[in-house]
Amino acid sequence: MRKKMKIWTRPQPLLDSQGNGYHGRTIAKRLGISPVISDILWQRGLKEEEIIEFLRPSLLDCPSPFDFKDMAKAVERLVEARQKGEKVLIYGDYDVDGVTSTALLFKVLRDLGIQAITYIPNRMDEGYGLHKEAISKAHQAQVKVIITVDCGITAVEEVDYAKTLGIDIILTDHHEPPEVIPQAMAILNPKMADSGYPFRELAGVGVALKLAQALIETQESEEENPHTLLEIIDLAALGTIADLVPLVGENRVIVAHGLKRMEKTIHLGLATLLEECGLANKPLTARQIAFMVAPRINAAGRMDSPRAGLELLITGDEARAKELARLLSKENTQRQATEKEILAEAIDMLEQEPLPRVIVLSAENWHHGVIGIVASRLVERYYRPVFLIAEEEDIGKGSARGIAGYHVLNELRSHEELMENLGGHSQAAGFSLKKDKISILREALNKSAEKYPESLYYEPVRI
Repeated sequence: MRKKMKIWTRPQPLLDSQGNGYHGRTIAKRLGISPVISDILWQRGLKEEEIIEFLRPSLLDCPSPFDFKDMAKAVERLVEARQKGEKVLIYGDYDVDGVTSTALLFKVLRDLGIQAITYIPNRMDEGYGLHKEAISKAHQAQVKVIITVDCGITAVEEVDYAKTLGIDIILTDHHEPPEVIPQAMAILNPKMADSGYPFRELAGVGVALKLAQALIETQESEEENPHTLLEIIDLAALGTIADLVPLVGENRVIVAHGLKRMEKTIHLGLATLLEECGLANKPLTARQIAFMVAPRINAAGRMDSPRAGLELLITGDEARAKELARLLSKENTQRQATEKEILAEAIDMLEQEPLPRVIVLSAENWHHGVIGIVASRLVERYYRPVFLIAEEEDIGKGSARGIAGYHVLNELRSHEELMENLGGHSQAAGFSLKKDKISILREALNKSAEKYPESLYYEPVRI
């Protein structure tokens, strides 16, 4: 095996505000915590007041949902939909973040008396994002409002198309916005420069949670009996953990309170899934959710249809919940086997030649629902940016994973003329292109990688 190179670095000593002495013991004494803990948190860049918030995350420290500049507009439109008896479609994504976002909003809107229905595109047949065909079907079903969750920020043409059909779009997303923004009725995305929201690292389900919170807070009567924030925060924690967003700030608050709530969740499907994983009636950790619970929901969207995961989270039928939980476990086992096969093939390809700066591999028999996980495994093994592509007829559907200092989405955007579609984050992206452009992309990415110093491809290990 070709080993990745590592750079070993030593942290700076803790100094006081004048740059003298060891500051960690002073903080530890004032806060009543171990000097080791104060040292670690200080090295992470947390100031004294931030250390308190980090160790004791409180919902009171979270910003108001109405800090989003378009939140009032979104709430007003949904209240109008309830008054007029209009159908509202929640349009999700097929990963855990998208599925939990969809389930969370469906439960809250339904409890508020809004005619909510759900739709999640099939990864294999439709791919990621908002599609005109689905909008057309929504129009035929007399839907008047579509709420996108965990998607939509790049859907310029699709939003324009919806407007021609008289459908209002409330766009909730957390992906990096492109230069041209969809002209939606309301946009809730903390990564928008003018979003108004002070914390930009929310997962898609975090944004959905803020919309739900705003709706709950604006209810005039408790007789409407919506879910409280605490009753849905466990679903938000599940999606937040699964999407690998930084567990700092509001994300840490969501996960800390959500894990506690998950131990006594009111959601039958989630409780059944925890039981299937052997986690019922046990203290829960983010690691357990990330490695045992989330992969089962993800497996449905990767191997077949995401509907099974969504149905599990919203069902009220105990027998059906158990059936779905067993199905998700079975599909997760199948996903693991497929992932193992693709990883072995990819490693075999790489070991035949010198390791490139940027890994770009493709094959016809690869399952494009799994290649994102395999790309992550290759990053762990070789510490190189990885672009894996599943070839299907004349199209290649790809998934990219990055390393520190290498922005995969920007790199793809710099070769946008080769792309059919693309979107994502700095460290993870999805894209598609014609098969005959794959070799061109490989050459272009490795050529543009020459601008980076050699040290970028050495994994930093901070001691």
